[in-house]
Amino acid sequence: MGRLVTRLGDLPAFRVLQIANAENPELLGMFTHLKGVRAGRSWLYAGDADSLIGDLLDIDEATQRARFTAPFWSSASPIQVGSAVPWLDGYWQAYHLTMILDPQAVWKRTEFAPSPAQHFQQGDVHGWTKAGAKLPDDAVPTHIDDVGWDHEHCELCQSKIGRGEDAYGYVDHNDRWLCERCYHAYAEPRSLAFVFSI
Repeated sequence: MGRLVTRLGDLPAFRVLQIANAENPELLGMFTHLKGVRAGRSWLYAGDADSLIGDLLDIDEATQRARFTAPFWSSASPIQVGSAVPWLDGYWQAYHLTMILDPQAVWKRTEFAPSPAQHFQQGDVHGWTKAGAKLPDDAVPTHIDDVGWDHEHCELCQSKIGRGEDAYGYVDHNDRWLCERCYHAYAEPRSLAFVFSI
C-alpha cells in the first residue's frame, strides 16, 4: 500500500504552460503526477482567496498534460504561466485545505448545543438556516424555531454532530465543525489524506 497524502506537496501539482482565450480563460498545463486526478469540476489551490475553480478537461495520461477552464481567472491572479499549484477535486472546497493546514488554527472540543433556526420561504421552497445567517436572495423569513438548529455536519465526512449522534465535535473560529475521528485523523496531524477518501 502506498503512502497516504499528508502534505500540500503530495497533491498533484498543475504547472501552467500557457493561458489562452482571454474571454473564456483556459490554462494549459502539465501535472507532476495523476494520482486522484479526474476530469471535471476542480480547484487550483492558491489559498482561500486566490484559488481558482474551473473544469479540468482533456487529460492526456501519457504526457500528463491537461486543459483547465478558469472563468474567474484574471491577469491579477497569482496563478500565471510558470506557476505550479496543487490541484484539488471539486468534491472539496479550497477552504478545506486551509482549515487543516493553517498552523494558527485552533480547534476546540465542544459539546454541540441546539440554537435557534430561522425558517424562510423562497418561492415555493421552504428552508431554514442557523438564526443570524444570511438568507438566500429573495427569501422571506417566516418564523424562528428556538431549538431548530439541532446538529452540525463534519466538514470532511459529513457525519452528524448533535441530536441523535455524537454530542461532541471540534469547532474552529469560523464555526466549522469536525467530528472526533476527522479531527484526530486530519486536523491534529495536519494531514491532507482525506482528499483521496472520495
